[in-house]
Amino acid sequence: AGDAINIVGQAYPVGRGEDDKKFEKDRFVFGATGAASMFRKNIFTKLGKFDEDFFFYFEDVDFALRAQIAGFKYWYEPTAVAYHQGAATASKLGRFIEYQRFRNTIFLVIKNFPAKLFLKKGRWWKIPTVWLHTSYFFIKKGWLLETLRVFLDLLIYLPKLLNKRRKILSKMKINIDYLDSIMEDKKLKIFGWRI
Repeated sequence: AGDAINIVGQAYPVGRGEDDKKFEKDRFVFGATGAASMFRKNIFTKLGKFDEDFFFYFEDVDFALRAQIAGFKYWYEPTAVAYHQGAATASKLGRFIEYQRFRNTIFLVIKNFPAKLFLKKGRWWKIPTVWLHTSYFFIKKGWLLETLRVFLDLLIYLPKLLNKRRKILSKMKINIDYLDSIMEDKKLKIFGWRI
């Protein structure tokens, strides 16, 4: 029933594994999953295509965030039906997928979050804390190379991300309060402690 994003930039599908009756009403949503969505042509004319630098995961979330920033809205229509075997390919790729999710979450935040957004709801400390905790989790699982690769990618892509960021935020048609309101809250559990 669409995609959602939380205040630290983590995205997830709405309604996966939940009762369908809960989603019988049409409504605005943060974004549409790339697996089952339709767009008007003019949105691509104004925003460009899906960002190929995301490669695997969150290119649709990045597009949704760029669209929201530019003043577009997403609509969920419950009578439209699409069949998609979620994670059919991804489930076979294990740690590569986790690396892509972590990397692309960081890319998403750097590329799209306006500076003033970091001052709301403790993002200025929650985002780096989540990244640090994710790195710790990766290393604990024996994924040191994937952790290093995420931050190496960040160094390599940073100039390109900042250039894209300038272009995206120059087209901003919404205010920070609206952008903040379409993101779900995030309670942190860090090293077993809830904060």
